[in-house]
Amino acid sequence: MSEPRRVGINEWRYCPLRDEGSPEYRLLLATIRDEIGKAMKESSNGGRALLYSRLNLILMGAAVIAAIVKWH
Repeated sequence: MSEPRRVGINEWRYCPLRDEGSPEYRLLLATIRDEIGKAMKESSNGGRALLYSRLNLILMGAAVIAAIVKWH
């Protein structure tokens, strides 16, 4: 790991989150990947649930219409 280089009195050029070899950077990337994966999984599950509820609503509507047609 490279040493921090001092520029001014309280100013540092080295940042572990910008060094691709640092464990902090790898941990940050792993965390971001996990969060993106979770969000995509939740999004696909929500979309599937919405599709199933719409299909269920259409089938129930078709059943009601069929029952009305049958009795009239």
